[in-house]
Amino acid sequence: MWDTLFKSGKRRAAQQAALAGEWERSSQLWLEAGDPSAACGVLISAADAEREPAKRLAWLARAAQCVPPGSPDMSTVLTKRAQFLLALAGEGALDRTLRFDLDETGALLLDAAQFDLALAIYKRTDNRVGVERALAAAGSFEELDYLLREEQAKGESAQSLRTNMGEAESLMLAGDRRGALALLSNFGAGSPAVAAIINRLTHSRAQRRPASLNLDGRPVRVWFDTELIIGRSEGQLRLQHAAVSRRHLEIASKGGRIVVRDLETRNGTYTQGLPIGGPITLEGRLELALGREATVVLTPEKKGACSINMAGESVFASFGPYSIDGIGVLRPSDDGQWLELHSPDGALMLSDARELQTDPLVTLLSGDKFVRCRGDKPALEVL
Repeated sequence: MWDTLFKSGKRRAAQQAALAGEWERSSQLWLEAGDPSAACGVLISAADAEREPAKRLAWLARAAQCVPPGSPDMSTVLTKRAQFLLALAGEGALDRTLRFDLDETGALLLDAAQFDLALAIYKRTDNRVGVERALAAAGSFEELDYLLREEQAKGESAQSLRTNMGEAESLMLAGDRRGALALLSNFGAGSPAVAAIINRLTHSRAQRRPASLNLDGRPVRVWFDTELIIGRSEGQLRLQHAAVSRRHLEIASKGGRIVVRDLETRNGTYTQGLPIGGPITLEGRLELALGREATVVLTPEKKGACSINMAGESVFASFGPYSIDGIGVLRPSDDGQWLELHSPDGALMLSDARELQTDPLVTLLSGDKFVRCRGDKPALEVL
């Protein structure tokens, strides 16, 4: 009788404490009254009323301590905790603490046979082992089989990626950047690392029209076209002068000779005060006056090339592959997408941290530097 009266008094006091928001005292009174389920319910109510995440989780942890594992009340507490943590996680990145809390709750949910909620948590934390355990425990063998096949495919894909990256690196070290780009492009740009290399190779190809170089420290701009046009607004070489026509002068390689021709311009082209009436062959240094006013100086060079000086600037016209003594031959690739260096004697090394010997054919990138011997200043630099 006295025990009944004692517990009845505790229950009334617990109810009054709960109405007053004294959650801790109310739960303790319910426990003293022998009703752990009610104590758990009070602490769940406290958690629901709490806005601060850490305190809400603390209330739920206290609630879990009131009831035995596997009980309906424990399932309610775990469900509340899991739903709150998932809402807290949202779609953003997880910090270490939140990830730990989620995985810990997932393990408790598995033990409580709440497989669907455990699966949702493990998927959110990208815990593959947890996902597999939840699927197996739930008997979702078809989804589990799909997951395992997917993991196997990812493993094979990762191995293929490592192999292709290794081959691409070997090609790049040897100077075959075009081969490396083709290899990685065929593999695909799904990997950020592959995408970054493809982007660098694509956007760092050496300029070809004209090629901008440093030869033993001397800046050179090289045109490979077999025909060059000088004009005010058209052609490869622009000369901004009122006396110069839109397309004024042609310089071309024909039959191994360099031929200069005025393009029937209104102001004409003059040498030594006389107009050039038709095509003339470049035999020696030739000073021209376009429209009598704009000076262009042509100087024959070795192997059928010439230098062109105008408006204080100089360019080199090779009219095809450009042979550089002691270095090799520069030329555009057959598809016109790359600038190539042919150095069959292996006379140069690509200057980087390793200074490795290159293949006889190198596809060039802007910024490439080549040395004849380790520690030398660059013999060739691609700008």
